[in-house]
Amino acid sequence: MQGNEVSTPQNLDNYLSNKINIGSPPDKPKNPWKICEAPIASSSPKSKAIEFNQILADQKKQKDDFSRIMTKPLALTQLEDKAIEELERFYNVHEIDDEWITVRRIELQVSSPQWIHTAPK
Repeated sequence: MQGNEVSTPQNLDNYLSNKINIGSPPDKPKNPWKICEAPIASSSPKSKAIEFNQILADQKKQKDDFSRIMTKPLALTQLEDKAIEELERFYNVHEIDDEWITVRRIELQVSSPQWIHTAPK
């Protein structure tokens, strides 16, 4: 017999216990498809009132921005366009590769126009 062979049952048990980790079973893997219950959020009327007031303030700001855009003179818009083009030329925006420079208008959130139906007089 060679030294690598296992001949007696006691040697076999030692051999297997060294090769196989016998002990507590491994932890169960978590099921990724298990549907978890959503936490129940406690909401108070005060927080809802704040949210409602915030919504009203946002709508007022959108209406104000819309009216400001609609009453803005065309000459002012053209002046802004010219200034944007001059800034792009000054900073050589289209020719540089190691930097990224953008020049643009800030987009305002405006309310969508509401068409008012009036009866002819």
